Amino acid sequence: MHLQSDVTQEVLLPKGVQFTQNALLVRVGVQGPDGGPRCHSEIVIFKDLTFYYSCGRREGIFDHLRLIAQSEDAPEAGVMLSSGWQIFRDVPEDKTPYWSDLVLGFRIMTEREMVRFPEHRFGQAFTTIKCECSRYLPWLEKSFDVIVNCSGLGSRSLAADVSVQPVRGQVLKMEAPWLQHFIRDGDGLTYIFPGIQGVTIGGTRQGGDWNLQVDENDTRGILKRCSSLEPSLKRARILSSWVGLRPDRKTPRVEVEREVEVKKGRRSVIVVHNYGHGGVGVTFAWGTAMEALGLVKKSLQETKRDKAKL
Repeated sequence: MHLQSDVTQEVLLPKGVQFTQNALLVRVGVQGPDGGPRCHSEIVIFKDLTFYYSCGRREGIFDHLRLIAQSEDAPEAGVMLSSGWQIFRDVPEDKTPYWSDLVLGFRIMTEREMVRFPEHRFGQAFTTIKCECSRYLPWLEKSFDVIVNCSGLGSRSLAADVSVQPVRGQVLKMEAPWLQHFIRDGDGLTYIFPGIQGVTIGGTRQGGDWNLQVDENDTRGILKRCSSLEPSLKRARILSSWVGLRPDRKTPRVEVEREVEVKKGRRSVIVVHNYGHGGVGVTFAWGTAMEALGLVKKSLQETKRDKAKL
């Protein structure tokens, strides 16, 4: 894999041994657009990593994905606007969360809307963005000349970073074309996301679990929980089951490592690390990619100056 920028130099990067595929609509509220995303510098998602950083200093993921969703490339890219509900069994302390101004049309659900969810006492309605990475990543490979190497769980061996741990997720793809709105339980473990082809339901969040096989107990649990929120799923056909491992880390690593030997020590290169995003990989993708590209440009410029002094 390689990186290229407007600096006329090419950098070889080690190929990632594993990539997380089919990432879902990640944490609600940090993936939706509005007319102009406003990043909140006081909000911290990871320790020492503010929401401002997460959005990206130059262009946020919200504007980026919204433009794709409204373009002719949307079906191929797997990016779409999605409206629906997030429901809570107990009324949360913060009825209007910090991300409410990032999504479209955020409002509190009415009593009439809550009737269909008798076991839940409170709900939020809004429109956000769903990004299907099984489509989005191949589309990116065709659309961009620059590739930032993100090794995910492979960083345990590539970068000798054992702080990267798997968080297992299992989902089902259902044939339920009558469903148009997403439903997500407030704890984030139960969700129903209509997509371009099929409805994704889930899920699990199992830290330290490397099992990539579909677990039938998890399947039954997902079906039971999701059917309690949307009874019509009991009549839906299961199209497929999928398991993936989120590359979790206390904080994402986006930094430069210089003079890394490759090809059995015959040469060395600059490596820009960009991994450890856990379950918010799609949300942080654009911001951390821009940060990584900035590090690449800066490193190449410094290398060029160093060579000029020789």
